[in-house]
Amino acid sequence: MYKSQVEDLLARLEDSLPPLAGVVHAAGVLDDGLLTGLDRERFRSVFGPKSAAAWHLHQATLGRDLDFFVLYSSAAAVLGSASQGNYAAASAFVDALAHHRRSLGLPALSIDWGPWARIGLAARPERGGALAARGIESITPERGIAALDRILSSSAAQVCVLPLDRATVRDHHGGGLLSTLVQDQDGQAQSASGPGEEIRRSMLAVEPGRRRRAVLSEHCRTTAARLIGADPARIDTSAPLTGMGFDSLLSLELRKSLESSLRVTLPSTVTWRFPTLDALVPYLADRMEIALDPGRVADEGRAAPSGGAAGPAPVRPAAENAPDAAVDLDAMSAAELQALLMAKTTQIDEGAQR
Repeated sequence: MYKSQVEDLLARLEDSLPPLAGVVHAAGVLDDGLLTGLDRERFRSVFGPKSAAAWHLHQATLGRDLDFFVLYSSAAAVLGSASQGNYAAASAFVDALAHHRRSLGLPALSIDWGPWARIGLAARPERGGALAARGIESITPERGIAALDRILSSSAAQVCVLPLDRATVRDHHGGGLLSTLVQDQDGQAQSASGPGEEIRRSMLAVEPGRRRRAVLSEHCRTTAARLIGADPARIDTSAPLTGMGFDSLLSLELRKSLESSLRVTLPSTVTWRFPTLDALVPYLADRMEIALDPGRVADEGRAAPSGGAAGPAPVRPAAENAPDAAVDLDAMSAAELQALLMAKTTQIDEGAQR
């Protein structure tokens, strides 16, 4: 379909306009979802407009003397983006096409744009807040146009335009590749005795019970607030995460942030098992091997690995009062998980309406 449309467009241009000077391909569609939830059609609906259309533009203009061939890609292709496997793959294809054209001696420039403000696919308050919490700033149209003007005069085949708040990136748990951009000049990573050890020490510094639980609960509250761009004081730890705006993308970000900040490993279904922060806290403490209640016995003196960072705790059963603790969610099929999620969402919604 794209091929015939591109050929028809170029034919009309030849009939009514001067020779084509160049191409700017800026098409894009979003349909976010975990890979397990993407079928062929959902993948194609995102992949096609960006990658297939770019390929057809490339083929249709091979015999033309172009001054430029600009492809709008995404930083998702460089950094990865949770729940955007289809969009990241399409953007990576566009990047590869630019390098392929350069190998043929043809003009090409692929720009891996970060999120734009006020316009564009990422110009949604909830998504902008989540990205800002990671230190990724939005590009205003004025700054974006100025950046494009500079890039067009360069000789690069691929450029990433991604404004960063270096302090936020440095402090954000689970910064991944971005964290390497803000390391000290000597190239050394930040000290291993980071936030994870601080939280552990703070919990062990108080007796089991209400005060110890409050330390971990406050950390979870702060982490959740940062991801959705809210004031921590406005986060109700007893409220369902879904009601705060935690969709599949933000829930995945929450799991990754807690894994990194607490130095534990968590199952992919953790936010389904524990739909509120209050329900999640006992499970996190269990994974950290720290007793929350005076009656619980935990190996709180377990030595940390060299470097001061506590290693991932061994897999343990979920807390006794946790929802679905007896259900092995990780062994369920995608269809079973989807059905369970729908049932739990309905249950939560019905409870909130009472």
